[in-house]
Amino acid sequence: MKLVNKLIIIYREYIKRAFVTIMLMFICVISFYMTDRTWNTYMKNRCETEIKRKAYSISPYNINKIKFSTRSVHAEQSDMLEGLASIEEISAYGLIIKNDVQFDNGYVNVVISDSDIADMCNTGVSRADIEQKQAEWEGYDLVWIGSSYKGVYEIGQRCQTMASECVVVGFLKDDAQWLVNETITLEKPDLSESGLVVTKDTSKYDWGESLEYTTPVYYVADYKDNDVIKSKLMDYQAEKGIRASIINEGEQLDKDVKDDLITNDKTFIASVLLYVIAIVAISAVTIIECLINRRDYAIFIINGISRKAVYSMILIKNLILIIVSALAAWLYCQWETFGKIIVQTAGEYGNELNYTAKIMAHCIYVPIIIAAEAVIMTVISCIVPVVYLHGKGLIDLMKK
Repeated sequence: MKLVNKLIIIYREYIKRAFVTIMLMFICVISFYMTDRTWNTYMKNRCETEIKRKAYSISPYNINKIKFSTRSVHAEQSDMLEGLASIEEISAYGLIIKNDVQFDNGYVNVVISDSDIADMCNTGVSRADIEQKQAEWEGYDLVWIGSSYKGVYEIGQRCQTMASECVVVGFLKDDAQWLVNETITLEKPDLSESGLVVTKDTSKYDWGESLEYTTPVYYVADYKDNDVIKSKLMDYQAEKGIRASIINEGEQLDKDVKDDLITNDKTFIASVLLYVIAIVAISAVTIIECLINRRDYAIFIINGISRKAVYSMILIKNLILIIVSALAAWLYCQWETFGKIIVQTAGEYGNELNYTAKIMAHCIYVPIIIAAEAVIMTVISCIVPVVYLHGKGLIDLMKK
């Protein structure tokens, strides 16, 4: 039997039982909608965490952030920096600040880092590169700008920040990234349209005191010494009256993954139950229709239509209903998530870590999950009817 003829018969079946078809589609749409919302939230959070994890060039477990209280004063930061200098297990420490570098024809958003910790992120700039350029350009703060600025700015070109003279000493690699925190918010999750300023003195860029905000301090140390260092710092904080918490970057990423587990989402159970209900509903209706139409199927077989063709009609009928429902649910969720159906990975929607994670989740991973669910739903809903028909002879099918 030709596919066109099968589709005509299937269409007539839909029309004959329009109410049942609409109800089944409604159930499936709700099921796929819940699946979409649940998995989109989970995958977005996972994608966001993985993007953050790729920002480090060394183990994130070796990187620690000292976050000060909202009531802390700038002097507490100064005391903490002195305390870090006295702990031998700490190999590097310093501040990270966001600012702009001014050129004659515009400005570039940059991350400003102490030279001691500037190589801890995935920029392609090593400690040896920093030391070499500092010796070559003594008296200047060093600027590595994003790869998108190749041909716009040149190595050796002078630029300026609010605090000092800088010089462009190179370009960052194409996939360069920097860690994200409450003070570092770039237009894109990578540094392709930003830059990195390396300085021996970040205090001249730190406006924390005037803004009544205490910039976090980062330090690098072997993870095996983590507990020892924390103990020393806690004693030092108590002595100096410093109000701050210590956050290990690797442990924080693990905590984010654990907190965002899909099993922690209450809607996950609801989405699973709705999915099971949808499968049961389609399977039940398919079985009932199979019993009602068994004489028609027998007539098809008597007139030379193979059993496989009959089975394929049942499969196609369910597949169309499920695919249309899944597509409708996904398109609605796409509009609900982004405000439009077709989104871009750059420009309007490529300007934040959150949006990039959303695009990866809803435009890549969620469709794969929904497609897998649709296949499983189709197969399960067709198994019993096909097994029933396969076990019946023509005489059995013709009986009233």
